[in-house]
Amino acid sequence: MNQPVRAGAMLIALGKEARAAPTVEALGFLLVNRLRALLPYRQAVLVERRGARWIPLAVTGIAMIERDAPYPVWLAALLRMLDRAGLLREPVVLHAQDAPADMRADWSRHWSASAVGWWPSSAGRLPLRGLLLVPQGDALSEADRLLAGELAEIVFHAMSALDSRGSTRIGNARRWLTPTFFVLGLGAMAVPVRLTAVAPATIAAQAPEVVASPIAGVVREIAIEPNAQVEAGSVLVRLETAELEARLAISERGLAVAEADLLRVRQQAFADPRATGDVALKQATVDLRRTERDHAAYLAGKAEIRSSGSGLAIFASATDWAGRPVAVGERIMLIADPSRVRVEIAVPVADAVILAPGARISLILDVDPLHPLEAVLERAAFEPVEGPGGVLSYRVLAVLADQDISPPRIGLTGTARIFAEHVPLGLFLFRRPITALRQWLGI
Repeated sequence: MNQPVRAGAMLIALGKEARAAPTVEALGFLLVNRLRALLPYRQAVLVERRGARWIPLAVTGIAMIERDAPYPVWLAALLRMLDRAGLLREPVVLHAQDAPADMRADWSRHWSASAVGWWPSSAGRLPLRGLLLVPQGDALSEADRLLAGELAEIVFHAMSALDSRGSTRIGNARRWLTPTFFVLGLGAMAVPVRLTAVAPATIAAQAPEVVASPIAGVVREIAIEPNAQVEAGSVLVRLETAELEARLAISERGLAVAEADLLRVRQQAFADPRATGDVALKQATVDLRRTERDHAAYLAGKAEIRSSGSGLAIFASATDWAGRPVAVGERIMLIADPSRVRVEIAVPVADAVILAPGARISLILDVDPLHPLEAVLERAAFEPVEGPGGVLSYRVLAVLADQDISPPRIGLTGTARIFAEHVPLGLFLFRRPITALRQWLGI
């Protein structure tokens, strides 16, 4: 078989392989490697333009291209410069003098030939690709360029068919998926969901006894330990009594002096009628001194603070109170029934929902996150106060829904989820942005 017939047969065979290739990668491998069956060359490179960048897709004899290697980086920069100069739009022979002056040294280092062949694809809306062919000698012959160009057109056409088929499928999918998802999204925004608010919660005592100082004084000692069980009448706190006892002694001495003075005036009144008028004054003085003595005795009797009921003594530390001055009515501790607890929730103002009595609450304690407790909202404060972390919050009180279970320990903390009314999903998702927008716009 003569050479032209043999070349034609091989070109037909390569065309069949190109049409049977399943992917663009397989076509690129075929183009840069099987072309050697038709003509001799040193290297073939298939490149693709993505935006302003040129990316090597396949190189003769290289299975995996390291795009950060010096050769691919130099090649991408060279093609970008030649593309800007308009030299890559048609099949052409590129010469070393076409390259910028600072890249000509690398030209001779990477390509021994002074001229290389270039065949671009007619991309249209598809990615623009091109074939670079480095000949064995200084240049390709006219016949070699015709064969290389013909096979490049066959492969580019097969690539375009694969690209078009994929883009058609994507385009068809987009054509019906986009409105479908839009309609489904609008419908989902109207789905009713439960509006909720999440806030920190604490297990607190229900109706505890407040142990406060009945008089102004200094704490001498706390007679019990924290969390101790106390009975009615148990001594809880002892105050310093030295000043109280001294005041009682002074008031008793003052009363004794007043009573002696009253007795003297009464005896004098028998002999001197003019002294009769002083009896009433001295009697008033005695009554005043007696009142002062009774008040001092009352204060001295309050030096020991006792419990009026039984329960658990709740306070931080006994040593923190020793030697500390207290004012009248200052709270020292709480006496609580551990079987009667409630839930105290601090709902931040920004997260507040409609806090209606009877609302369902799910309480997750930090010590047992796998077993949530159910609670019922009892009441909520109308005015916010400073809550944990200095956040302005509404104080919400709740009771456990199941009173038969063992109540959690007083002082445990966790997270409460308050369930409010049903709202559309759109309002549930965008409630905060809508609120912020209204505040910003002032409407």
